[in-house]
Amino acid sequence: MQSYETYYILNPDLSEEARTLWANKLAGLIQGIGGSIVTQSDATLEPLAYPVAKKKTAVRIRIECMLEPKRMEELSRALHHEQDVLRVFFVKKSKVKSFKTSQRADRRMARDPIEIMPLQKSSIPASTAHHTAPAIAEESLPKKEKVQLEEIDKHLEDLFK
Repeated sequence: MQSYETYYILNPDLSEEARTLWANKLAGLIQGIGGSIVTQSDATLEPLAYPVAKKKTAVRIRIECMLEPKRMEELSRALHHEQDVLRVFFVKKSKVKSFKTSQRADRRMARDPIEIMPLQKSSIPASTAHHTAPAIAEESLPKKEKVQLEEIDKHLEDLFK
C-alpha cells in the first residue's frame, strides 16, 4: 500500500449538509476500493488562487489515505463525471529515506578523526554561562579617568554658544 494525500475541490454552492455528505462519500469511496483513511479534514469553503469553472471560492476536502497504486485510477474515474467535483488532486507521499554515508566519507572519517577539545573550567557559574561573555581580568583592561559632570556641562555650554 502507498500513502497518498488527496484533495477534492467541490462546488462552493453546496449546503453544509451536502458538504458533509460529500466528505463521507469520498471516504466511503476510498474504503470501498480497499483503502484506509489516515486523516480527513472537514469540508471548508476557501478562496481559490485562480478561478476554476468560473468560481473564485470552493469547498476543499483533504484526505490522507493508504491505497494500492492500481486503485487510484478507479477512484479518479469514479469522480470524473460528478458535477459537484471541480478538481481532484492526488499527491503520492514519498517514504523517508534513512541517511546513509558513502564509503568515501567513512574512510575519510577513519583517516582524519575529529578532535574534541576538553572544556576548560570557567569562573562563571554554569547556570549563567550561556548568557554572558567570558570573564576578563580587570587588571588587563586599560584604566580610564573618571570625568566629573561639572566638566562635561562646561564643555557642552562652550559647544552650544
